[in-house]
Amino acid sequence: DGVAGVAVRALLPRAVAVSVWVGEQCVAMSRDGTGLFVAFLPDRVLPLRYRLEVTDAQGQAVMQDDPYRFLP
Repeated sequence: DGVAGVAVRALLPRAVAVSVWVGEQCVAMSRDGTGLFVAFLPDRVLPLRYRLEVTDAQGQAVMQDDPYRFLP
């Protein structure tokens, strides 16, 4: 809708929740039926350094780097 920013997508079909962390900012990602999680971060530009907090079905949350966050 004309808002500048960065879309973050992660395919994590076994996760029940995923959040994207940029510094101290945490944004919950929305999930579709296939396990694709998506978040839009307004006013951000690439390259963007971020981490994912992935929560599994047992409630265990782990922080991980997204291997696809780097530009080609």
